[in-house]
Amino acid sequence: MAICPMCNGEMNQAKGCIDHKVLLNDGSVIDSPHHTSRTGGVIEDRCHDCGAKPQGIHHPGCDWARAGGARQLLSAAVRYWKPGADTDPREKESDLVFIVKKSQDESDTVQLYSSLSVANKVANNWRDDPDSSNVTITPITAHHEVSDSLKDITHSSQVGDLQPPETETPYDIYLVDDEGMGEEPTGAYRSIDSANEAAELWNTIDHMEGLTITGYTLHHTIPDAEKTEQEENDSEVLKRL
Repeated sequence: MAICPMCNGEMNQAKGCIDHKVLLNDGSVIDSPHHTSRTGGVIEDRCHDCGAKPQGIHHPGCDWARAGGARQLLSAAVRYWKPGADTDPREKESDLVFIVKKSQDESDTVQLYSSLSVANKVANNWRDDPDSSNVTITPITAHHEVSDSLKDITHSSQVGDLQPPETETPYDIYLVDDEGMGEEPTGAYRSIDSANEAAELWNTIDHMEGLTITGYTLHHTIPDAEKTEQEENDSEVLKRL
C-alpha cells in the first residue's frame, strides 16, 4: 500500500490526488497535472506509476506526469504544495540554495546560488560551452541548525577532522556529502559547527562512509567569470546609468 503525502490517500484506490501547485526548476509554477493521454486519444487505464484514474490528478513524485509537452515533471519539480494549507515555497526561497554543477574534462565544477533565476542563467551559460557536459541544478534547504529528527540518531562516534581549513572570510554554505549516497549532498548548513554536528550524527549510520564537508560561497548574482559577453555589456550599461 502506497500513501500519498499530499492527499493522504492510498494511491491505487483513490481517483487521484487533490489540487496542488508545483514549483519548477525554472522558477515557474503550474497546477497539478491530470492523467490524460499524451496524444489526445482516450485513456482508460490508471497511471502505471502513481495509480491516478483517467482525468485524475497525478500524485507528487509520479514519473509519468508531465510539466507541459514531453517534459517530465519529476525531474523539473522543486516543491509541491497545497495553496491555503502550506506556505508558498517562493516565499521560503531564502531557505533554499541551488547547486549548479557541470562535468568537464573528468572534473566537476560546483557553485551555489541563492536565486533560482540566477542559477538557471549560469547553468544555461555552461550548457552553451561545448566542453561542458551534464549541467544540473539541485535545490537543497540550507539549515541553520541540525534538525531534531537527526539529533534523535544515537550519537556514539566522532567524525574527526572534517572541518575545512579556516579562512579569513568564512564560507556561506557547508555541504555535507557522502560518496556512497549518489549525486545529491546529504545536507547543507549555514555554519561549520552545524555541519560538523550533522556529520558526526550521520557517521553513526552504517552506510555512511566517506563523509566530507566542503565550504562554498553563496552567490547572489552571476560572477563576472561566468557572464557571457552580452551580460557583461548589460552590466556596463547599468553602471553608466
